[in-house]
Amino acid sequence: DMTADVTLTSDRRLSLRGLDADLGGNSVSGAADVSLNGTPQVNAQLSFGALDLTGATQGDAGAPDKSAGSGWSKTSIDASGLAAFNGGIAISATSVDLGSFKFGKTRALITNDNSRAVFELREVQAYEGTVSGEFVMNNRGGLSVGGKIFASDISVQDVLRDALEVERLTGTGNAQMTFLGSGSSVDAIMHSLSGKGSVALGKGTIEGLDLNALMSSGK
Repeated sequence: DMTADVTLTSDRRLSLRGLDADLGGNSVSGAADVSLNGTPQVNAQLSFGALDLTGATQGDAGAPDKSAGSGWSKTSIDASGLAAFNGGIAISATSVDLGSFKFGKTRALITNDNSRAVFELREVQAYEGTVSGEFVMNNRGGLSVGGKIFASDISVQDVLRDALEVERLTGTGNAQMTFLGSGSSVDAIMHSLSGKGSVALGKGTIEGLDLNALMSSGK
């Protein structure tokens, strides 16, 4: 469901003001300008409340079917949608729920130019710290994906609880990661994947480990 003040001018320029929409339970408001001469040129600002993306992150078709031992999907990825528009879309949300991971206030910018889309994480509050970085999809002569992620002052216990159901390690940590892959399927991308990363942990504890007893036992 969507309501908006819509204006279409004689030179094929579309404007949306006072946009208010319900996208499968997610409410969004904002404004957009779209030039419809040739490849659409989009300039939009969208604001979400609590953004629930659990439906989009469950049942990933690209994940390996471990029960059948078939490995990564070899189905060809159709990335032609990256040529559908150019421009930029600014997005903000009070919180984002990805199912396994949950984030607080989020600001991001999506820019697309000639089949190269950049999803820039400008500010993501996560696990008592912040996350920034970018994810790139480039389909200018073959599909490639890459990115870089930086995490600062993250609560180690909270993120490991959501990621691995591990709760014994406490403290704060910083992490960074870069990656790049290319190919026409998830299987091809995963087999070409390269990158590097690092993790630095500050002062913390390993809960349930009695160091005094361990050291005094002579073992």
